[in-house]
Amino acid sequence: MTLDEIIKAQKSSGDVLLVRRGSFYNAFNEGAFFLGHLRHYQVKEKRLEDGTPYYQAGFPPQVLDSLLKDVDKVGGKVVEHAADGSLIRLQGVDTSFDEQLITVSDPSLLLQPKKIRQRVRAVKADIEEVIVEYDLANKTPIDALIFINELRNLILDRRHKQSVAQGQRQQAYEHRLYDERPEQVADGLPATTPATDALPFADAGTVGQAAEGQTQA
Repeated sequence: MTLDEIIKAQKSSGDVLLVRRGSFYNAFNEGAFFLGHLRHYQVKEKRLEDGTPYYQAGFPPQVLDSLLKDVDKVGGKVVEHAADGSLIRLQGVDTSFDEQLITVSDPSLLLQPKKIRQRVRAVKADIEEVIVEYDLANKTPIDALIFINELRNLILDRRHKQSVAQGQRQQAYEHRLYDERPEQVADGLPATTPATDALPFADAGTVGQAAEGQTQA
């Protein structure tokens, strides 16, 4: 299921959907607040590409059994549990909105490539600020690896663009020099100065003395 499908399914049914993605179970919007109430997990505030906010929380599969026991203790129940563990549907749990559970300005917005590139393309200080603000202590190892990979891709992208820009400047400089040569020839000037036309400074006096001797003779 896509994120949009999960959000719409929860809103229409009132159920909570726990969806396994990779090595973690994720819950969105109502499901995220359910995890916040039940286990005091932090709820991350994120945004879609169009700017629409949504909320997310997750947990590793190792804690699933104990979490489902807690669901039973608070009066909730499992109404669907996929055989492969990819989807779990819950009913009768607290999904109320609680602003105190939300982590605002989550740096994981970096996972939206278009927006992060717009944010950190300009100067190196922006990347440093994002790294400093990243709440590493409350992230899973997978989240941290994804975060680092996104930063790496951005830095490589920036270096590539700098290299291309430098090459373009060098080509423009060489073209300018080439375009100036015909103007020099048209003015009666040599395009380049032959090496034989220039005398070392050390020989200047010798040439002057030889010329003076020829005059006296």
